[in-house]
Amino acid sequence: MENIIILGFTLPAWKKLKIVQLMKTTFREENGKYIATLEGRLDTVAADQTAKDLSPLNDCTGHDIIIDCTNLEYISSSGLRILLNIRKNASAVGSKVPS
Repeated sequence: MENIIILGFTLPAWKKLKIVQLMKTTFREENGKYIATLEGRLDTVAADQTAKDLSPLNDCTGHDIIIDCTNLEYISSSGLRILLNIRKNASAVGSKVPS
């Protein structure tokens, strides 16, 4: 029987691997506010895709932007950088991210 090597670990080929979704980003508009909901782990691995997912918030001229982190399990410094950039870009185009 063959073995599969993943990240230095050897697994028997017959074992099924479970793919875990680390981050989920959803958007909605409510009462003129843009709300982004983050769920899961915003770590270094997920940061690039999450930054791409949140990039439409950079074009929200004159709107309130709410980032709901209620279901965020973890955030790395890369994730914090994304949130700080959204706040910085929002104020530059007349939007705001309430504290």
